[in-house]
Amino acid sequence: MAWAMLVMPGRVTMLGISRWAGKGGSDRTVQRLFSQALPWAMLCWVFFRQHVHRPMVNVASHLQADVRQRDPDYSILELKADCRGSTSVEETIKMLPEKPEPVL
Repeated sequence: MAWAMLVMPGRVTMLGISRWAGKGGSDRTVQRLFSQALPWAMLCWVFFRQHVHRPMVNVASHLQADVRQRDPDYSILELKADCRGSTSVEETIKMLPEKPEPVL
């Protein structure tokens, strides 16, 4: 049913949800969903943890592992500082009237 609510064009109605939900998405099932009080704070946290936090942790651990081969004391705070610093340099270079020569 969540998929149906996200992809439905136009007005989202209980009848429309039951039609888009497919198997198991009867009118009665939709009524049961809307009659319950949902713990929105917990649902938002679970969504954030599954779809935002974990992928970022995986990316950070891979980036950190590459650098730790050269520097075993390289921390996540240093990784954040490196990323922020490179972003700042890239934005500054975009504002320059003439681009500098690339340096290895």
